[in-house]
Amino acid sequence: MWERAIALALQAGTRETAALYLAALKNTLPMYSQTGKMDPKGADAVLAVFSTGSPEVAKANIDVTRTYTNSFVERAAKTTGSNAK
Repeated sequence: MWERAIALALQAGTRETAALYLAALKNTLPMYSQTGKMDPKGADAVLAVFSTGSPEVAKANIDVTRTYTNSFVERAAKTTGSNAK
């Protein structure tokens, strides 16, 4: 995966650009769930980011618990025998 990202970054610019792109990509990895489940804190963080950039979203009183579900992941874990937590 990293090799492809580096190749694309090098095509787009300089070696420094590629290094910055790769560093940014590596820094995003912790935000992805290893189990596939959405963390409620992550949903709150997404809403906070969107609220900062959009006054309409900030005023909307969005209940983030109603904007996502982990039911697919939970069902898949039962079918495949995985222990998603």
